[in-house]
Parts: sequence; structure tokens; C-alpha cells
Amino acid sequence: MEVTCASMIKQSLAPVVSVTRLFLTICCAIFVGEMLIMLLVAELPSLSVLSAAVVDSALLLVLTFPVLYLVVFRPLRDQIAERQLSQAAVDNAKQRLEIALEGSQISVWVNDLRADEIWLDAGWAVFLGKPRAETRTTARELLTAVHPDDRQAVAAVAAQAMKGEIVSYVIEHRIKSESGEWKWILSRGRVTERDAAGRTVRMSGTNTDITERKDAERSRSNSEKRFRDLFEKNSSVMLIIEPSSGEIIDANAAAITYYGYPRAGLIGLNINQVNTLPSDRTAEELQRAVREERTYFVFSHRMASGEVREVEVHSTPIESDDRILLFSIIYDVTERRRAEEMSRHYVKQLESSFMSTVRVVMTLGELRDPYRAGHERRVAEIAAAIGVELGFDERRGEGLKVAGYLHDLGAIGIPAEILSKPGKLKPIELDLVKTHSKAGYDVLKDVEFPWPVADIVLQHHERMDGSGYPQGLKGEQILLEARIIAIADIVEAMSSHRPYRTALGLENVFAEIESGRGTLYDPAVADACLKLFREKGYAIPA
Repeated sequence: MEVTCASMIKQSLAPVVSVTRLFLTICCAIFVGEMLIMLLVAELPSLSVLSAAVVDSALLLVLTFPVLYLVVFRPLRDQIAERQLSQAAVDNAKQRLEIALEGSQISVWVNDLRADEIWLDAGWAVFLGKPRAETRTTARELLTAVHPDDRQAVAAVAAQAMKGEIVSYVIEHRIKSESGEWKWILSRGRVTERDAAGRTVRMSGTNTDITERKDAERSRSNSEKRFRDLFEKNSSVMLIIEPSSGEIIDANAAAITYYGYPRAGLIGLNINQVNTLPSDRTAEELQRAVREERTYFVFSHRMASGEVREVEVHSTPIESDDRILLFSIIYDVTERRRAEEMSRHYVKQLESSFMSTVRVVMTLGELRDPYRAGHERRVAEIAAAIGVELGFDERRGEGLKVAGYLHDLGAIGIPAEILSKPGKLKPIELDLVKTHSKAGYDVLKDVEFPWPVADIVLQHHERMDGSGYPQGLKGEQILLEARIIAIADIVEAMSSHRPYRTALGLENVFAEIESGRGTLYDPAVADACLKLFREKGYAIPA
């Protein structure tokens, strides 16, 4: 029950009113008494006597009132003021409590068992979707709103508290809102008063709205169930690893089958007993996965039988129960790696056979011109060395070498007498020799090389200023590989004997390259060639 400020003041003023009435009664009694005495002595009071009596009464009132004020009225005034301040403090505290309860979704209740009445604050009505107001109901009526599946448990715990078997309780249950929706509450109750016989007569507590928490828990439970189903029923090998210790804390059925351990044997096993890496390396890789610096790994894993298999591992950090774990999917790639290794072996065999075929073709050309024996091979080696100097990778360097082996393939169609003629060639003979680039291109253009070999062969006599043949290309129009073979061809030809002259020596070769740098020959290729010979001591292959 609320005690208002007005009722408190009324209660405080009651003694004051009583004392005042008593005081006025005494004054009147004195006045009336004097009149009676006069009548008894058969004397009619004169006007002066009446006046004196009134004056005496007034004087008594005046003399007595200050004492009455100090003794009665002022203490009562102070008491009233103090009670007003106390009531204001109570009102403020109550208002703050209501605001706090409203913000925290907590409702307060009091159960008066003697009156069979339960009082609930305004928060309860808001919780149920009703207009904000205090609620008064009975335990029986309140129980009917509880979900049928929870009703027995709620009734049982309340009965225990009423019987004195427990002092307090906490229970979660559902209750129907105004809209018919079932909402979850956390109900806390405590016995606050017992009668002389020890029976519970009053209980109080709180109801807290936990619907959102329950929805989140249900959503999380459903997510965990879906994850568990996906985890257990997935055909891929899956492990969950504690990254700090390396302990395998869970494994799906596919993992049990793959590793060959019983479930109890695999779960609890340290990943170091599976991974063939040193333990410190394994720990390092686990932490890299946690930091997501890497999520893909290639390892060798040891089976229960001792067999080692090659695996690819995809690891992702996940959060579970406020800790970070690694969710790893393992794919066996042993057979694929073996197939890849065999494929690489076959490719090397094919490449070796291919290069042998290229050398055979090269040798056939050299048989027609003994003076040019080894020319294509040496040009190929020199060009490959310049390519390395220019930063060519192994694969591109291999293509450059093949083009070097075949750069003069078109010379097969030129009469041997012209190729080995000791004197100066006639213009018509020189024009015939110049056709070898185009002839080589025509032979090679339909061959599917992984490099532009046919175009390199076609362009290896082009020059930077456009003075070359057969197309008169300039600068960047000429493939870089063709520009390299152009210089390698000059180096080999000038430093070798020919039927019409002796070898000219490297200094003459260098002078030719320097004089043609930028006009005939690519500057970068020319510089790389000169550096190769002068600074790195490169020698022309025998």
C-alpha cells in the first residue's frame, strides 16, 4: 500500500488539532466557571466583571500560547517538514527504480498469501503487451497464462516456497502475451515474511524478459546442429584442432576412417603425432592459420598404420565457447601428386625427344656445309646465355635455344655450292641466300611450338633501323628473341672460319656490335652480350 504525503501530514497534524482543542476548551471552561461561581453567589455579573473575565481568559491564552508553541507546535512543524522531505526522497527513489526496471526489462512482484493477491508493477503489463499499469491478480489466474509444458514445474517450485521447503527459487518459463505470443521470463522469488507458526505469508521477486536471449540460444543451437550434421555427415576429412596445444578435439566419421584410428584414439591425439613436420614448425603453421596469414597448406600426414600420405589442408579459425579453434578440411593428394610426378617425367621425356629431333634437323643442315657444322648449336648456346643476362626464365630460355637451333633451317633449300663458295657471292646468289629466313618460317609455321619459333626464325636478320630482311621491320616490331639471335649469329659467324675468310676474332666482333648498337642491334641486347664476354668471361662453346 502506498503512503501519500497528504495522508502523512494529516496523521502528523492530528495531535496538534487535539491539543489546540484541549487548550481552547480549558480557556472556555475557566470563563464559564467564573460565571457559574458568580451565579451561585446570586450576584449578576456586571459588565465590568464580564470584561474582567474575558480579559483574564485572553491573558491566559496569550501567556500560555508561546509555551504551547515551543513545546507542541514547533516540534510538530519540524516533524511534518522532515516527513515531507522523507516522502520526496521516497518518491524520487521510487521513480529512479521504475526507470531502472523499465530499462532493464525487469518487473517486480509481491505475493500476499493471506489476501490471495499478487501485485505486479507496470513493467509486467508492458512485457505482456498491455497498456502500462500496475496489475493485481491471483496465483491461480497467473498460472493459467504459463505455457502448458512449463506449468507443472512453476507450480511445483512455488508450492515448495509456500510450504517453507525452500527460501528462494529461480526458474525460466514461458508465458502468453496479449498477442498470444509465448514469451520467456526468468522468474526469481524469495520468502519475505512468515507468520508465528512459520508459514509463508508473503513472497516477493522479479520477472525478467529473456525472450531475446532464448531466441539467440535457439538460433545458436540450430546453427550448431546444422554444423554438427554437416561436420559428421560430410565425406571430406575434417578435424577441429586446439591451436595452442595442437590437440585434436573433434573429428568427423570420414577422418576416423581415413586416419585409421578409433574415435577415442584420434580425438585427444596431438597433431604432431600426425603431421611429419618438426613440432616447432607445426606450432608455427598453426599460429599462422589462427592469424589467417595462411589458410592453405601442403603436409605429409601419418596414418595409424604408419603409412605417410600427402595432404592439402585448408584451415580456418572459428570461435567456440569463447576460444579460438582451427577448423581443418583435409584432402588426400597422394595419388594426384604421383600422377603429377609421372606427368612431369613424361613431359621431360617428350621435351628430351623433341630437343633430340631438333638437333637431328640441325645436323641434317650441317651435313650439307661442313664449314657451318656446329653453327646453329653455338648460336643457340650464346643466345640462351644472353637471355639469362636479360632475365629470361628457364622456360623462355628453352624457347630461345630451340629457335637458335633452327634459325638457319631454311638454308637446306640453298645449293651447297653457294653455301661453301670460297669467293664473294654474286648479287643473285646473295638474294638466294636471303630467302633462307622465309623458307625456314614456311617449314616451321604449322608446327605447334609453345614459343613463337617460326616468327623468330623469320625475323633473325631484321635490324633495328629497318635495313634487315625479309620484311624490313624496325625496333619493337622485331621480337626480342629475334634481336638476341641476330647478335648471337654475328658473334658466332665472325669468330668462326668460313670458306672465304678466316675467323676475325672477338675484338672485331665487339667492335661490330658497338658500332651497330642502336642502329642495327638492340642496345640492351648488345650491352648484355658485351658484359657477358668482357665482365663475366663467357667463352664461345666449342
